[in-house]
Amino acid sequence: MNKMTPDKLRLFQNLPGMVYRCRNDQNWTMEYVSEGCSALLGFPPEKLLLSQIYYADLVHRDDLANLQDAIDKALATHSIFDMEYRVVLPDSRTKWVWERGQGVYDAHHQVSFLEGYITDITERHLAEAKARQEATFRELIHHLSLKFINLPFQDIDRAINDALRDIGQYFKTDRTYLFRYDFLHSTAHNTHEWCAPGVSTQINNLQNLPFSEISELLPLHCNNSPVLIPEVSALGDGTLKLHLEEQSIQSLVQCLCIMVRNVSALSAWMRCTRSKHMNMNK
Repeated sequence: MNKMTPDKLRLFQNLPGMVYRCRNDQNWTMEYVSEGCSALLGFPPEKLLLSQIYYADLVHRDDLANLQDAIDKALATHSIFDMEYRVVLPDSRTKWVWERGQGVYDAHHQVSFLEGYITDITERHLAEAKARQEATFRELIHHLSLKFINLPFQDIDRAINDALRDIGQYFKTDRTYLFRYDFLHSTAHNTHEWCAPGVSTQINNLQNLPFSEISELLPLHCNNSPVLIPEVSALGDGTLKLHLEEQSIQSLVQCLCIMVRNVSALSAWMRCTRSKHMNMNK
C-alpha cells in the first residue's frame, strides 16, 4: 500500500484476518497481503503476491458470480461491499469468510485497486446452520406429532407413509422404511416405505425376512441403540452386507420405535443408495 506507516503495518499484521490490496482484474491479483493470510488460507502471503495462487481461484465456484456481482455494484456506486462466501483451500478444506472492501479510484474516477479485509466466519456460520437445522427438526417433529392426534384408524397407513416421506426429505435419504419384527417367528416385515423420485421400491422384496439376514442389528435394537452404517462397503463379509448390497444400499441408519413385550417391534430404517456422510447426532 502507498505511504504505509509502521503503525498501520503493525495493525494490519496483527489483525486476525487478511488485509489486502488487489487489482480489479479477473484474478484479483494481489498487490498487498497481510500476514493474516497464513492463518486464514493456510499458506504465506508470498504465494498470492507472486501470483503462484490467485485469490479468485480459491473462491467456491458456486459463490464466485455473486461475489463478483457485489463488487461490481459497489464500484458502480463508489460504495462498500460486504459479502459472505466460501473459499476452498489448497488442502481441499472449505471455509466461510466475510469480506468487506471498496474501490480505490484515480483522479479520473477510474478504479485503480480494490482494498479490503477478509476474515474467517466458519464457526459462526456452522453454529447458525446447526441452529436452523435444529429449529427445522423441531418443526418436523411437531408437525408429525399433530398429524397422528385423533387420527381415524383408516387413515393411519396414509399418515405413516406421509411421515416417512417428510422424514426422508428432511434427511435427504433415498428410502425410508418401517419394519415390524416378529420375534415369535424370527422374521421381519416391511410394512411401509417411501422412496425418493427415481429410486425403486423394495417393499415387496422385504416380507418374511429371516432374522438371520439382520442378526448383526438385532442386539443393538434390543438395547434401544440406533444403528449407523456410513459405508456398507466397509462392513465385514456376511449376510447383512450381502442383504444391503443386493439393494444397492451404501449407507444405513436405523432406530427402534417401539418394543412390545419382546414379541414384536417396529423399527425405522433410512437408507441411501448413493454414498453420503450421515451424521448420528443429526
